Amino acid sequence: MRAERRAESCGSWRALAPIVAAFLLTSVGGCRELNPEFRDSAATMTSSSTDEPSSTTVTPTTAGTVETTTGTPTTGSGSGSTSTSSTTETTTTTTSATTTDPGCDVDQMYCDGLCVNTEVNINHCGGCDQPCLMTHVCVEGGCVLNCQVGEQVCGLSCIDPQIDIDHCGGCNRPCLPSEFCVMGVCESECPPGTTECNGGCVDTDDSPKHCGACDAPCEGEYLMCLGGECMQVCPPSFSVCNGDCTDTQNDLTNCGACGNVCNGNKVCGDGNCVNSCKNGKELCGVLCVDTDNNPAHCGDCGQACLNGQNCLNGSCECPGATTLCGAECVNTNGDPDHCGACDVPCADNEDCVNGACV
Repeated sequence: MRAERRAESCGSWRALAPIVAAFLLTSVGGCRELNPEFRDSAATMTSSSTDEPSSTTVTPTTAGTVETTTGTPTTGSGSGSTSTSSTTETTTTTTSATTTDPGCDVDQMYCDGLCVNTEVNINHCGGCDQPCLMTHVCVEGGCVLNCQVGEQVCGLSCIDPQIDIDHCGGCNRPCLPSEFCVMGVCESECPPGTTECNGGCVDTDDSPKHCGACDAPCEGEYLMCLGGECMQVCPPSFSVCNGDCTDTQNDLTNCGACGNVCNGNKVCGDGNCVNSCKNGKELCGVLCVDTDNNPAHCGDCGQACLNGQNCLNGSCECPGATTLCGAECVNTNGDPDHCGACDVPCADNEDCVNGACV
């Protein structure tokens, strides 16, 4: 009798197994938030992946296998290649995208019907269907934080070393509890005309994170803090459509004027609905763009430059005498975290002067 009950119990569990498996499969799914600036350009691509920490990059290896690397990509001296110093573990995954095609260049992969460079493509970063989060761009096949100009990456956050009390002048350079961070230096008090915000001394008239008051950021691509108020400042050739700065010369949903949509297979070229993009421009989402100089689509659609970089002849370049170190353009002559070269930090009691720690 006991053996019969055991057999009956095992049979019941076997009957429930498919239901349990289905529940587990539907309960572990995640979603990735795409950068709104590039969501339109991904309309023809299928982007699906599992939520992962912002410091995780995925690199393709053999068919059906990816390497998951925990850490932030770092760059050697100069604007050359990026390397990742971290621990690596290999897991198995399945993707429906084709990764090889005879028509693609040697540095490209065939993803969802398109030839893309997975080293820099924000929708296929490190491999097909591996989109970066909205706060990241793709650098050397890894998603990295895209900090605003003047900020730098410390740990997993973008900080302003001019006012951050925990990273005053550089990463991991905290001020004493009685001090304030003033222009990257720990001081005993805030100077006149500034306001203490979270241990930093700021001018609330023009601070993008403390505009008019502490913790009142101006959030938006074309918002600036002017006189203590967040003001929308559009480029000269743009128009304001539904509250957003819009390129009516190339936007097929606002072509020539707000609300004028190009129907069928038409695109918007020079403010007119035409059959194809003109003057060598490419259709990226709803925009005809010049990929030679567009920092959001530099060299190809979906290849975004870091904030502060310029797009020159289809390549992202750091301005002036600055050097790309990891995910930021820095002046190695005066940066205490990259003194003289990338990833050469000065001691806590040292400053970087002319590329040397003193």
